[in-house]
Amino acid sequence: MNSGIIASRYARALLLYTQETGGGERVVAQAYRLEQALTQVPELKTLLEDPETVSDARKLEVLETALGGEKMADELTRFLRLVLQGGRMSLLRLMLHDYRDAWYKSRRILHASLKTVVPPGEAVLERIRSMVRRRTGCADVVIATSLDPALIGGFVFEIEDWTLDASAVRELRQIRRQFIENNRRIV
Repeated sequence: MNSGIIASRYARALLLYTQETGGGERVVAQAYRLEQALTQVPELKTLLEDPETVSDARKLEVLETALGGEKMADELTRFLRLVLQGGRMSLLRLMLHDYRDAWYKSRRILHASLKTVVPPGEAVLERIRSMVRRRTGCADVVIATSLDPALIGGFVFEIEDWTLDASAVRELRQIRRQFIENNRRIV
């Protein structure tokens, strides 16, 4: 069976469970932090996938530690036990990502990212949120911001499968490409 299908089924089950219990806000925040930890620390993924050396109880302790000392939500603990019993820890990062996407969709919340050279002000972020809400009809927009000095200036805004690249580095590449094309015609 395709790993994407398995992960999405587990994510859907977690979504239904958190909708029943009402703990979705907390679970989605913790799922995001665990997903980030699994992405940034490859040793964590290796440790969690080892079926013989590390016990399941110890794996749950390690995951709770990855939350920075915050007590893990009961729904997430039960879900992780289910994943451990099913031997699906290799798909955990994908499950958490799918759950987060499904949770945001169920709440009509869009997730976007904004890369800039300097940190954007809250007024700028609010203007972007209101513009996206008007154009899409969504309930809210969560914008993850990051700094990227390689952009030189401007910004890159991504939402779902749409990207708006208004960076200086893109403009410079475009000018360079046009310059090369124009000079080829002369020769």
